[in-house]
Parts: sequence; C-alpha cells; structure tokens
Amino acid sequence: MVKINTLLIIGTLIIIGCTHTSSPAELAQSTLIEFFDQLNNGKYQQASELYGGSYEILMQMNPDVEPSDYPGLWKNACTINGYQCIKIKSVDFIETDGTIYTFQVEFRNPDGSLFVQGPCCGADQSPETRITSFIYQVHVNKTEVVRVMDLPVYVP
Repeated sequence: MVKINTLLIIGTLIIIGCTHTSSPAELAQSTLIEFFDQLNNGKYQQASELYGGSYEILMQMNPDVEPSDYPGLWKNACTINGYQCIKIKSVDFIETDGTIYTFQVEFRNPDGSLFVQGPCCGADQSPETRITSFIYQVHVNKTEVVRVMDLPVYVP
C-alpha cells in the first residue's frame, strides 16, 4: 500500500511539473543566467546559441577569427579581449515592451565576491565611479526563441 501511494505522489508531482509553463519573463531570466553560465564554463558553442546581439565589436577585436566562428569569437572575448564571462550573482526584472525583457544584473567574481567595475584608464577612483549592477536585455519572440542581446561587461 505504501509503494502505491508513493508512486501516486511521484506521478502527480511529475504531471504538475510537466504542465507548469514558464512565463516569458521567467524564460528570459533563465536564458540570461544560462548564457553567462555557459560562457563561464567555456562552453562557447552553447553560449553562442543563446546570443542574438551584434558580433561586430568582437569581429573587429579578433580579425584573425573567421566572422562566422561565433564560438571562437566568444572564446577570445572571454579569455583575451577583456569581457567578463563570470556568473550572475543576482538578477532583477525591470520591464518589458512585450518582446524585450530588461534586467538589472549583478555578477560575482570567481571567489564569490561582488564584481565591481572600476573607472577606466586613470579616471577618478571614488566610490561613485564604481559600477556593481548592469542592464541586460533579452529578446523573446512569439515562438519563445530567447536570445540575450548584450555583450558581457568589458574591462579594458
């Protein structure tokens, strides 16, 4: 009798889990997190499949990489060019226009501390010039194809 009840409960939970559909905002948020996880783990092919923004800057920075080699462009972006391919610490939904979902994101350094982007190139080092949160946009189309539209944070 106990086995039947346990199986019934497990089956019910599976059915409930399978029938739950994510909202477009949840889908956009999970894709954003997954994108940065893939970059952080060096899975550049998978990351490129989640990106829908422009590659123009990455192509300019990497003239020796074939423009259609998106994984190669991501590898250089994350390992050579100064893009911060680190994991997300927190993400907060800001707004949507129906297809573009905007989030405020904080990142964490490999040691778990909050990522802080300091001022560039000898500028004033005051606390006001330090940035800890960044805006990211994610596009969700009618067929729920989801793409991150912005490059990772750049540190020259």
